Amino acid sequence: MIDLNIIIVSWNCKNYLLNCIRSIYLFPPRCSYKITIVDNGSSDGTVDAVMSDFPDVYVIKNETNLGFASANNLVLKQRGAHYYLLLNPDTEVYANAIQTLLEFAERNPDAYGVGPKIVNKDGTHQITGVTFPNNWNILTETFFLDRIFPKSRILGSHKKKYLDWTIPQSLDYIQGSALLIKDKALEEIGLLDEKFFLFFEETDWCYRVKKAGKEILYCPYSVIKHYGGDEQGHYDEIKVICYHKSLFEFYRKHYKILKRFLLRIIIFMRCIIRIFLWYGLTIFKRDIADKAKSACFGYIRTLVLIFRRPL
Repeated sequence: MIDLNIIIVSWNCKNYLLNCIRSIYLFPPRCSYKITIVDNGSSDGTVDAVMSDFPDVYVIKNETNLGFASANNLVLKQRGAHYYLLLNPDTEVYANAIQTLLEFAERNPDAYGVGPKIVNKDGTHQITGVTFPNNWNILTETFFLDRIFPKSRILGSHKKKYLDWTIPQSLDYIQGSALLIKDKALEEIGLLDEKFFLFFEETDWCYRVKKAGKEILYCPYSVIKHYGGDEQGHYDEIKVICYHKSLFEFYRKHYKILKRFLLRIIIFMRCIIRIFLWYGLTIFKRDIADKAKSACFGYIRTLVLIFRRPL
């Protein structure tokens, strides 16, 4: 049994992925480990490039895009490691990042999931997960109150930017861009829920961890760069609809019907606001017309989803 299996799910991200693998080999953990790539039907030569440049990397090639949860589960269900690091392909590992994360997890036996400090490409802190979704947080985000008052303990309670992020924190969840999972957690909590195609699969898993009385911890001493971020899908039609489908599924699975009904009202308002904002922006910025069109279609499809998807 090896100490660590680093799992990276890829889909048409060849250059990002090659850079990510290079960074792991540049700053490897001081333990037995392997890198497993699960490719979800890439058409940009990702698989061939990885096999050519890194013959020691284990590659699982899917013919179609199975989604994040299903792809990771192909590896997680095999077990065979004490730890599993779920890593996005558009990340870059800093010196000692993985080793520090492992040592931190070892010192905290009740932490079933551990996440590093994620930074943007400019080095600023990218807060990846904090508080489980709730109607108040979603309402403040809908009206941009969390951005206007990011340090407010009331209006900024989702990202909690008022916390001291230089010290370890116990969080509700950590996003799957970089999440270290213990093998014993899989035994007790189970795999990722494959009902989530994209978004909220790690949130759901962390919710089950917290429900079992275990911890999800943030380790600021381990640093990983993430070239993407939680803003990247706001103008992508597919990501907008996938996000809301998964949000509705998370609520259906964990919350009672009144909360689910109120969520639909909030998301209805969000869609109307976003459609008008994106349309209005094109009047002043013609160069974002394609992005605006994609975003608007995403929110229009979400409006349809509100009325068609069962509570």
